[in-house]
Amino acid sequence: PRGATIDKDGILWLCGDKNYIFRYDPITGVGTQTPIFRTGTLETESNAFNVTAAEDGNLYFGTYPNAHIVKYDPVSRTFTDFGKPVESTARVHCCEYKNGYIYAAAHGNGVHKIVKMNANTGEVLQRLDIAEQMGDVEFLWNLDFAGENVMFGCGNHLEKMIALDISGEEMKLIEIEGLPNSFNGAVSSEMNGKAYMMSVTGQGLLEYDVATRTVTETGIAVGTPDGADSGELTCRAGIGTGGW
Repeated sequence: PRGATIDKDGILWLCGDKNYIFRYDPITGVGTQTPIFRTGTLETESNAFNVTAAEDGNLYFGTYPNAHIVKYDPVSRTFTDFGKPVESTARVHCCEYKNGYIYAAAHGNGVHKIVKMNANTGEVLQRLDIAEQMGDVEFLWNLDFAGENVMFGCGNHLEKMIALDISGEEMKLIEIEGLPNSFNGAVSSEMNGKAYMMSVTGQGLLEYDVATRTVTETGIAVGTPDGADSGELTCRAGIGTGGW
């Protein structure tokens, strides 16, 4: 799968590159799948990325190869194509919902932007250019929220990490003290004012303080796959809830 989320009713949803969105009920043990790219404007798309759930039960995800953002109503089992929020892009690899808004990263052909959209209407409220921050990194692997006001973005191949303030009407890139250049996968959800991430450059498990907006080392070592027999904790996947 290319993404997973749990909705308000505890249902697990998965999406990926098999043209289906998959629903699993952990109580009944029943799984069902619905085809995505069969009709209308979505016939051009082949992959779905990073499904995310809203409080009302609606789901959202990004696509490839034309970087659409799609809303799915699981009650009526219907899809609403919000279209291509950023021209010239090929993929929306990460798509996250928070407080009535969709935050998504669109990439392709040298274009790198994070968009903020109205989750109900699909209206694009902001397109934030992050090309300078991305450098040679191909795309953001996932977006993760740490508390109510800060969102982190992780580049593919663990090569880049950026932070944004989302407390106002517009997103703003910010500097976070102690933020690593390379880290493993994702940022955890916030609990008791703290969130966690794993550095792959020798710093180990890192702790983010929501109140002070600083990152510090915990002293817990995190190994890499090549160093799996070194006695350190080894993890290939992220510890957050973002894309897979």
